Amino acid sequence: MEGVLNVFKEKDMTSHDVVAILRGTTGQRRMGHTGTLDPQVTGVLPICFGRATKLADYISEQGKTYEGSLVFGIQTDTLDLDGEVINRSDKTHFSREAILEAMATFVGTISQLPPMYSAVQVHGQRLYDLARQGKKVERKPRQVTIHDFSILAFREDGIDFSCTCSKGTYIRTLVDDLGQALGSYATTSRLVRTQVGPFTIDRAHPISKLRTMTKDEIQGLLLPMDQSIPHLPIIELGAREGKILQDGGFTAWPKDKAQEADVIYRVYDPSGFIGLGYYDSKKNKLRMKKVLAEKQG
Repeated sequence: MEGVLNVFKEKDMTSHDVVAILRGTTGQRRMGHTGTLDPQVTGVLPICFGRATKLADYISEQGKTYEGSLVFGIQTDTLDLDGEVINRSDKTHFSREAILEAMATFVGTISQLPPMYSAVQVHGQRLYDLARQGKKVERKPRQVTIHDFSILAFREDGIDFSCTCSKGTYIRTLVDDLGQALGSYATTSRLVRTQVGPFTIDRAHPISKLRTMTKDEIQGLLLPMDQSIPHLPIIELGAREGKILQDGGFTAWPKDKAQEADVIYRVYDPSGFIGLGYYDSKKNKLRMKKVLAEKQG
C-alpha cells in the first residue's frame, strides 16, 4: 500500500491510536501521521502508507486550517475546557471591531510558547507527562505564521472562529494570547482541523468507519503520493535521465527552470512520479533528494 489516506480523527483518541487501528486493519507496518492532533481535537489527519511516509514533512508544510469556539473570561491550566480554571475575568463581552483588531495583531509571523499540555519533548520527556506530574519546565518559543484569524459567529459566552496557519501552531495558545490582548482571558472550547494541504474535511473518512473496512477497500481510498504535495513544482525528464537520478547520479538542470537551491521539485519520467529533486549548486545539476519510485529489477 502506497499513498496517503485522508482520515477524520474523532474525539478522545490520539493520532497514534489512529495509526494503530489502521495497522491492525490493513496489516501494514510502514505507516505514519503528518502531525499530532490532541485527543479532544477532531478533524483531518492525513495518514501516510509505505514510501509516502517520506513525504510527511512536505504535506505538513502546506499549512492547516482550523475552526473552533472559545469562551471569554476564563483561563485553564490546559488552555481548553478539559483543564482546571486558574484565572477569571469579568470582561466577557467585546465588540466585533475590538476582537477583529486584536486578532489582526496575530496575523503574520509570531513567536509562540508551546503549552505545558502538549506533545513537545524536553530532555526526552513529553511536556504533557511533566505537566501531569505537576512539573513546569522552561520552554523555547517557536516562530509560526498565522495566515488568517477571523470570526465565524458570535455566541453568548464567546465566538466561533477560523484560523489558517503554519505547521507547529498551537491554536490553544493563540486563543489564550487573544484573550490577554483583549485585557481578559479566553479558552478554547471546541477545535476541528478542517484542512491540511489538499486534504479537506468534506472528503475525510471517519476512523470509526475505516476500522470496519477491508484492506482492499482502504487501499482504494489512498491518494497517490505526488497528489498529496501539489504545492511543489514539477520537472519532467526522459527515461534515461530518470534512471540516472534513481541510481544516485546527476543530470543537466532543465533550461526552463530557474536555478533556486532552496526549491524542491516533484520529478517525473515516462514511468511516472520518481521522487523529489533539487538544484545542486555545487554540481550545477539536478539531483534527487528522495527517490520514491519502486525499484525495478
